[in-house]
Amino acid sequence: MTGGDSKVRKLTQFIRQPHWVIERPNNEYSPLFKWTMRYIPLTMWAYRVWHFSRLEYAFRELYLEYGRPLREEQTITHLEYLRRTAPAKYHDVLTPRIEFGCKRKVMDTGYFDCLHRENMKLIATDPIEEIKETGVITKSGRTINADAIVLATGFQTQQVLDLLEIRGKKGVSLTEHVRHSHFPIGFTHK
Repeated sequence: MTGGDSKVRKLTQFIRQPHWVIERPNNEYSPLFKWTMRYIPLTMWAYRVWHFSRLEYAFRELYLEYGRPLREEQTITHLEYLRRTAPAKYHDVLTPRIEFGCKRKVMDTGYFDCLHRENMKLIATDPIEEIKETGVITKSGRTINADAIVLATGFQTQQVLDLLEIRGKKGVSLTEHVRHSHFPIGFTHK
């Protein structure tokens, strides 16, 4: 539903609780930047250090008191993004009621844009009460007919790059390594 012409005549989404949807960083790199990374020694290393330093800095939002200013700054930034990108009629139901950082952040890959489509409807205040063969009945008693119902309630964190077959020197796949490791993703051990 996020790209191109939709083949769906009508799509209704029910949400229970809105997440913090953040703007996805999708940098475009100039030919000069690419040339610099390729031909000037240590440039790629310095860029990587800078990039990961920024990511490490963001971890301070996890500290209860010390991270409060960063969480407040992130709240303002991401609410501005929501208001700039999502349809005004959904601003209230898409605004999280939880403090920024209490749940995982979701990167926007076109979700807010798809809410502008005429064939898309978002329901957040009338939850599903019952599922029937022909659709759903909401708590208020409204019937919404459906040809297909997709249940999407979570995510799997331990299936790293699941569609890619990545194997190490000893033939162990990345997914197997993470599954059998007691270390968080991103940390290595010897």
